[in-house]
Amino acid sequence: MSLNSEMHEVYLSMPMEAGLMPELKGLPFWARMTHEIMMAEDPAKITVLAKAGKLERFLKQKQEALSVQARKMEREWRKLNPLEADADYLRRSIWMNHGKQAVREQLISELAKSFKTPTEH
Repeated sequence: MSLNSEMHEVYLSMPMEAGLMPELKGLPFWARMTHEIMMAEDPAKITVLAKAGKLERFLKQKQEALSVQARKMEREWRKLNPLEADADYLRRSIWMNHGKQAVREQLISELAKSFKTPTEH
């Protein structure tokens, strides 16, 4: 990013609290992830929400919605990838963590796509 770029101006105009909100507020996982992706993909939206005083509420709403969606997707993943009934504790733990990670990766990818600015062709 060059010093004269449009993105540089967006970052400079962003209130400092907006950029540091996850650290300052101790936000949960999906709120932090939403903030991180917005910083990378659409920092102008963070600036607009922060200046309107709506950023924290937006992140909390995303946290709630994505948490619910992640739980549903984890249940679906467990149904599609059943574990043997006689699996020991370690195998069950690995299976559960694998499902959770697969869902996180999928949701993060979808979240990033939702904030990408469409490019003109």
